[in-house]
Amino acid sequence: MAKKMLKKKVQRKPAAKEIAAPVMDSARDVWLAGLGAFSVAQQESGRIFEQGSKLFDRLVAEGADVIGSTPDELAAYMKSETEKWARVVKTAGIKTQ
Repeated sequence: MAKKMLKKKVQRKPAAKEIAAPVMDSARDVWLAGLGAFSVAQQESGRIFEQGSKLFDRLVAEGADVIGSTPDELAAYMKSETEKWARVVKTAGIKTQ
């Protein structure tokens, strides 16, 4: 009787192949979705890079000085420029509209 019971329990369990197929299908779907997302991100970054290149070229053509600096150096430059132009505006008596 124990042999019959054991046989029935073993037969009720799904075979490894039956379980593996849906798991493999799901894994493939996840993999392909990741590749699709990567492709979209790559296209978008290429588009943004192209826009940045066009902006850079336009600024250089208009005579902008391109320099590299740290965020702290930029903040100090902006502060000094704001103070400088505030004095010019005050001295000239320019009023806001």
